[in-house]
Order: sequence, then C-alpha cells, then structure tokens
Amino acid sequence: VRSLVADGHAVGTHTVSHPDCSRLDWDDLRDEVVESARTIREHTGRPVQALTWPFGRRPKPELERRLRHENPTIRLLMGIAPMFGFVSLEEREDMEHPFLTALFNLYAQPLRRLILS
Repeated sequence: VRSLVADGHAVGTHTVSHPDCSRLDWDDLRDEVVESARTIREHTGRPVQALTWPFGRRPKPELERRLRHENPTIRLLMGIAPMFGFVSLEEREDMEHPFLTALFNLYAQPLRRLILS
C-alpha cells in the first residue's frame, strides 16, 4: 500500500470489519470509520481520500452527518476527492455508478487501455 501511495494513488477505506452500516448505532459507526481511517493514515502517512460503505448500505443520514461534522480530519469520507471540494450528501448520490457501469470501469476499461496502448 505504501508503494501505491508513493506512486500517487489514493487509498480509501471500507470500515474495519465490513458491517452493515445501516444497522449500526453511533458508537459502533464512529469506531468502524475512525479506526479504519486512522490505521490507513498510520500506514501511508496520508489522510483517507474516500470511503465506500460495505454492501452499499449507508448509515442513518443523521449519523453520517454527525460523523462528518465531528471528524474534520476525515471530512472527505463521503467519497469526494480533494479536487472536488466538499459537497453535500445529496450531491454525492449523483457520483455513484450503477453496478454494471462500475464492473465495466473496473475490468473492461483497463483491458481496453492495454489493448490500445
């Protein structure tokens, strides 16, 4: 991971234990996200750039807002890279890709680039 970060890649988090975040209370949600972000920061020397919720299940909106508000060092945990600045939860929804598009981007796009290069 350190070598990826040294090469300019951003590293995101996915929580500590991959729970269904829609079912977590405040303390468990905070521990899952903050501990995960802290671990990544310790290993890479850089703050977390993004977070994706396990299973795509987001926590209750009020808990998500509280998490962002109380943890300014990981304020980008809504999945927004620094170049985009801070956006609201509602704006972030438009940035998520449908499942098939995400699969295409993950598998087919790299193959396409390899073939065309």
